[in-house]
Amino acid sequence: MESDETPAQAASRELIEETGLSIAAEQMILVSVSTILHMAQTHLVFRCHLEQIETVQETPEATNHGWFTEEDAPWEKLAFPSIEPQIRQVYSWLASGEYGIRVGVVDESGSHYQNYPLANY
Repeated sequence: MESDETPAQAASRELIEETGLSIAAEQMILVSVSTILHMAQTHLVFRCHLEQIETVQETPEATNHGWFTEEDAPWEKLAFPSIEPQIRQVYSWLASGEYGIRVGVVDESGSHYQNYPLANY
């Protein structure tokens, strides 16, 4: 995140830089806040809505990408397997139409999250 941007603006900028997809910061919706203790980092994850499937450009940050249903997702090939529960939670929210925010920590014993439902957003 740059010093002159909001988290949603940073997410929008990173999305363009890493995939070529242009989504306005105003369309970014917070999904998760994760404290990664061993890296001394906090990760913010956003979601957004696309009206149609867009073409993603290959970049050094996104050399292997695709659009997947939950059943077709390449779970065994995730770059960071520890995020599988978070991805599955988003699929669950998409299926139900009821969204929330995950807040948690990743430490030496694994990932620990609490889900906070949102009121019909």
